[in-house]
Amino acid sequence: MSLMWLFLPGLFAQELVNRTNDPSDAPEASPEAAAARQLAELGAELAAAQVKAADHAVLSRIVADATTLLDEGLSSSQRVGAAQDLATLGDSRGLPFLLFAVRRAGDAEVRAQAMRAAGSFDDPAVRQLASEGLESPSQPPVLRIACMDVLLLTPDEALGERLYALAGDREAPEAVREAALAALNTHYPVLVQLRGEPEALGLTLGAVPGIVANGVAGGVMLSSIGVLGQSDVGVVIGAIGGSLVGVGTGTTYALTRPLTPGQSLAYTLGVASGLNIGVSTSFMLGAGDEASAAFRAVGVGAGAVMGYRRFKKDPTVSDVMEGAIGAHLGQQLAFGAHDLIVPSPPFKYSYYDDQAAYRAWGVEVDQWSQRRVGVALGGLVAGGAATALARDAWDLSVEDAVFGGVVGAEGAWIGGWLPVAIDGEYRSGAVRVGWVAGTAAGLALTELRPASVQQSFFTAYGAAAGNALGAGLPMLAGTKKERVMARVMLPVGAAGAAAGYLAADQLSVEGGDGALLYIGVPIVLAHNAALASGLNRLTDLQGDQATGLFLAGSGLGALGAAALGAKTDPTAAQVALVASAGAWGAWYGVLTPIALNIDTPDGALMLSGVGLADGLMVATALAQLPAVGLKPRSTLAPQLFAVGGATLGALGVALTTDSGQAIAGGALVGASLGFGGGTIFQVSRDRNVAKDRQALALLPRPDLHRLPGHWSPSLAPTMMEDGSPGVAMGLTITGL
Repeated sequence: MSLMWLFLPGLFAQELVNRTNDPSDAPEASPEAAAARQLAELGAELAAAQVKAADHAVLSRIVADATTLLDEGLSSSQRVGAAQDLATLGDSRGLPFLLFAVRRAGDAEVRAQAMRAAGSFDDPAVRQLASEGLESPSQPPVLRIACMDVLLLTPDEALGERLYALAGDREAPEAVREAALAALNTHYPVLVQLRGEPEALGLTLGAVPGIVANGVAGGVMLSSIGVLGQSDVGVVIGAIGGSLVGVGTGTTYALTRPLTPGQSLAYTLGVASGLNIGVSTSFMLGAGDEASAAFRAVGVGAGAVMGYRRFKKDPTVSDVMEGAIGAHLGQQLAFGAHDLIVPSPPFKYSYYDDQAAYRAWGVEVDQWSQRRVGVALGGLVAGGAATALARDAWDLSVEDAVFGGVVGAEGAWIGGWLPVAIDGEYRSGAVRVGWVAGTAAGLALTELRPASVQQSFFTAYGAAAGNALGAGLPMLAGTKKERVMARVMLPVGAAGAAAGYLAADQLSVEGGDGALLYIGVPIVLAHNAALASGLNRLTDLQGDQATGLFLAGSGLGALGAAALGAKTDPTAAQVALVASAGAWGAWYGVLTPIALNIDTPDGALMLSGVGLADGLMVATALAQLPAVGLKPRSTLAPQLFAVGGATLGALGVALTTDSGQAIAGGALVGASLGFGGGTIFQVSRDRNVAKDRQALALLPRPDLHRLPGHWSPSLAPTMMEDGSPGVAMGLTITGL
């Protein structure tokens, strides 16, 4: 209904009032005039209510369209229609939903149409978003073209320069380059006439995989012809010649027609998949040499054609890697599942004495292997098909791939040890199944909650620490059963991985927190190695108790270092000071018994070093608390003097005797004197600095508040004429 019809009752009532109020038609203040005025008021109220109802209808359409547009479960056509309807309404209240869809929608076509719909609004935010999308190489080509269309609604000279550069960008997708060139010819013909059409020629690094794959395809196909010709020389010549021809033609193509990294990788994946399928098919069927050569040639040729046909779709590297990962996971899952369900025929030593049984076993193994490869081939196809169906809902990033790899590694570890935890036996294929399950779970989790590289790091860190702790505890308790160890290790390791993932946002790999990991964890490992070795030599620990002590202590220490960093937030200098204190403690703890000629077993020497190192580290950490106030910088001179003293002391004694006891004593005395001298030097230096500060504090200062006007002194760093740093001082006086 047109809005004009909403105002007709009011207009009619107003006209009636005007006519009634005409002095020539009716007397003043007549009942008819009063009724007309009342009717006009009612008409105005009715018109306002109808306008409000119309606005309500518009808002209802905006809400309905926005709901449809942002619903990832609906089809692309429905969501695109909603975007176009929001543009048709032209109400600015629908613009935020269009911009949100451009940024966050999972479907590239929906994002592109939302961008075009947003272009119908005259808003600076739309042009800014379109400008960013056009320049972003990570955006889908269809979205970049839509951003280009929006910017072309208000073309200017700067946009022409950007399009000219984009049309000649060798790294840009082909569809984007072609769209930019078409826009140049349409909107900037003078620019094209002056400069000529931009050409994106040249060999790029991204084209190298495709060139190599073309060489492989040529070598495989021509060598297969040699096999069919039953000529050994023909096989060699075909392989070498075909590879050279393939590399040459691939290079020529890349030089004369731009090849994006995504296209190059798609072609490489096509050739590799075709070769994989050809080889697997020939093995599954038990084909002979000639048939196998034919399968390889057909597989590589078909794969190359499929890869080349993807050029028109201009795939990104992410799109290609999604397909590769999906197909590989499907194949590995099929391998692992087959090995778990149908184990390999067992070999018996009696077969050595029974040749007939040995040959029968060999035939059985061959048949089992053929079935295994056939199942894996089906998994490869199923994985690739599943990835193709889920391509619009899956957007793989480097961070996602890293996290999937980390969770996959933990899954492989769990898969390998889970059968041991259940019945004490290893199962072939369990590692593969666990790896695929873990990788798939990790990638699925990133779709629900994007994972950063830091989360991947701490997930791996927590898993390693948890598995070490879980494996070490049963060994430390003296158990020799792998089943018991696995039953403790697996849940503790999984808990460590989960804790690292959840706590990653509160942890850091930088500053003092990072220093606790990079410095603290190696110290923990060295400490526990020395402790376990010392106790083992001194007390002769039973079984794997020494290994258990090392693993449990290292896992617990690694977890403690991460928790301590999050709790205390130390500086890197504070961590380094504690580490140096531990090193001095171990040094004194080992050399002191040697210098005093105390008959000490090796194990006791190691424990002496560990004990003194632990004590000094704890004391140094406590001394850095605010109550004591030890500063890392104040220990620099004493430590340097101690290193020099130890070196001079050991060298001085070594010049007079070759006794190890005497040299150790000289090193200890020199280090102790160095510590003392360095401490005296540092205290003296600190006092001089304090005196200088007191002298500066006693200098007379002008009372600027008592002077007339407003006096403002200034002090700022500057650069002198010779390039050296300096200080600029000034005084501004106002109001005199």
